Amino acid sequence: MAHEIMRPLRPEQQAAIDSMADVWSTRGKWPVFDYVRRTVEASGADLEDAMSRMPTVRGPSGNDFYRLFFTNRGWPLGASDEPIGLTVAGLHLASRGRLAAAQVVRVIGFLADEDALLVPDPERVVSLDIPVIDLLSHHLRDDLRGLGPETLMAALEHEPPLWGAVNALEGRIRPEGRRLRHFRGVTATDDYLARLVRWFGAEGAQAPSREVRSPLALPEALGYLDAVWRARIRSPLLGRTRPAAVAKIILPCGNADEFDARLSAIADLLGQMEVALNEHDEAAAVKAGERSLARLRRRLRRELASGPFSRVSTAVGDLQAIVRIRVSGQHSDTGGQVIDAFQDLGLRYPPPDWGAAWDAIRGRCVDDINAIREELEASLEP
Repeated sequence: MAHEIMRPLRPEQQAAIDSMADVWSTRGKWPVFDYVRRTVEASGADLEDAMSRMPTVRGPSGNDFYRLFFTNRGWPLGASDEPIGLTVAGLHLASRGRLAAAQVVRVIGFLADEDALLVPDPERVVSLDIPVIDLLSHHLRDDLRGLGPETLMAALEHEPPLWGAVNALEGRIRPEGRRLRHFRGVTATDDYLARLVRWFGAEGAQAPSREVRSPLALPEALGYLDAVWRARIRSPLLGRTRPAAVAKIILPCGNADEFDARLSAIADLLGQMEVALNEHDEAAAVKAGERSLARLRRRLRRELASGPFSRVSTAVGDLQAIVRIRVSGQHSDTGGQVIDAFQDLGLRYPPPDWGAAWDAIRGRCVDDINAIREELEASLEP
């Protein structure tokens, strides 16, 4: 059965996708979030609700995501002036985006085939290093009619086979062969998306996060992140952590009340993050009413390149979804939001087993914290 990312959308979701594709096809750039929100809400729909239910391909570890859309901030959506755009999967579902999706897929297939032709060298790594302008003027000019270098790079950099491979400043693409090999010979968008789903190991519905093997995994992950943060940022991230909250997250869970208590402990720990910002970002964060996790995303956007930031932004969004489960569960008039928050994490509500749900959420939290720490730690390497 095809993954949900390849299936038709609900009307309000389709309206959002179409509004983005229309702007991109006519102006060669993505619209800001405010434009999409106003366009969709003119029909009486709620954009953030529609976008929160968009299908997602999630890797088995829970750290890697692929959605129909992308933003600089990841999810949830942020400032009104932030651009929001479509991946190949999103373009493919928009009437004015299908041709562009097919064109981008042809480029990925071309790069994969070119990589396969490289002659191995026993003494050095061999890899592609192609100017984007060459793709347009020499290799695939007819197939890429209407796409300029900037729009092509913007489309390519958000596709998993080319994550971290597009250097917009130099106008060059330096892909990794081990990613491209899965897409050799691809020419059709349906085939590309099917391969992408298989590559993520996400046949069918979203794959659940693995369980935490040790109850100490979460506090260990938090401690490791704090140590890397101190080395990179020169200040503590978890300076005021309460021992009682740490003690609660290592305990098992047997019922709904204990589940709520464990989530409250996680939310308390995440809420105690102390993230210093520069004067400009501090003013923007205060104006937007941002708290610990949103401030963390804002600081990491300053610290990391676009590729690593895309990964950590998604991880932060995951942690925010976990906090939303706790907040929504404490208010009797937000039952629908509880369901949505569970669905954002690929979980059923109410869960058939509260202990298993706790293990799944605790495991997801560990994966997300490790993802943030790994990218931050990599930025320390010489």
